Amino acid sequence: MPYHDGSPYETATSPAAPEQDVSGIVSAVLEIFIFLSNILPLLVVVKIKKRSERTITDYFIAALSINDMLAVLSTMPVSLPSYFHREWLGGKPTCVFYQFCLFWFQLSAMLLVTAMSFDRLLALWRPMQYRNGRRTLRASRTIIITYITTMILSALPLTGLAPPVMVGPDSRLCQSWLLTRSKRNHEAAYPLTLLTIIWTVMFAVLLCNGFLLKHLVQYKKRLKHPNLQTYIDKKSFKDFTRLVIVVAVLFYLTWLPVLVVGTLIQSGQKVGELISVYALASTTLNALLNPFMYFALSRQFRNGYIQIFSWVIQSLRPRNTCTGCPFRSNGYRTTNMLTDGRYRLKYKIPSIEFVEQIVTVL
Repeated sequence: MPYHDGSPYETATSPAAPEQDVSGIVSAVLEIFIFLSNILPLLVVVKIKKRSERTITDYFIAALSINDMLAVLSTMPVSLPSYFHREWLGGKPTCVFYQFCLFWFQLSAMLLVTAMSFDRLLALWRPMQYRNGRRTLRASRTIIITYITTMILSALPLTGLAPPVMVGPDSRLCQSWLLTRSKRNHEAAYPLTLLTIIWTVMFAVLLCNGFLLKHLVQYKKRLKHPNLQTYIDKKSFKDFTRLVIVVAVLFYLTWLPVLVVGTLIQSGQKVGELISVYALASTTLNALLNPFMYFALSRQFRNGYIQIFSWVIQSLRPRNTCTGCPFRSNGYRTTNMLTDGRYRLKYKIPSIEFVEQIVTVL
């Protein structure tokens, strides 16, 4: 999220050109890193896992990764140039487009994380019925309903129910719908409604996670049914539940500063502009940290990441063109490149199995 968003502070303390360039470069690097890192969990779900192995949580994680990538692709082209200038570029149309995309994808991420929490609770409460359900259809319906709902909610400010994003034709700032004080009664309808919804959903998710923690401690008793032994990987079941709890808590922790600042502003309290800037910036941290949480807390995603990186390393090396070259299975494989009847290059590539054994030991 650009730091120009609703921040007269930057205009009053406009930095020097070199500092602006550094800010723009750092922001661009972070946005690109968010985009690239979210490709990994998507590849694990789509390419590494078989269709029969995918859970509803997998589909939600894939949707969340796509959502974070779309947020970068839709907002960076209109926001990044403003990092290198002292004003918002493109005027009101680009500002409205930026705000709409930002709220659409951020609210979609919020509801996807919420759906993940309640889906895990259902899996712990009713494991037999949960596994027998049509996972793909249930996940698809939830994702479609989420995007339609958040798109309608994000478009409400276009009807005049939110503060204007730019005040006056010569305004140089793109103000946030959520962190701008309303001057008219009808302009307060959208930010107050949105804050109420987010606070309510956050409380419901935290309550849901409390039940998840309680049932997670007792999950051995709940999964003691003999029929469940045949098709439930208890280790993965436990890992996914822990993962969902951490991702949900992390998401709402990164949104908490915005909720507090937005509530204070809409209630008439004065909040420093610099605080608003960093509160807005904190909402992007969940998209940056989620891929690392998948790696740290899920054995399946960790092994999937290893396979992807192993494949990338192997694809970047020269391929073996010799049909009669020997291969060794002692954790390494010897690869030779044949040129003019001679072996010119010889190197060793660690096999996927060997890398997985090393990571397991560590």
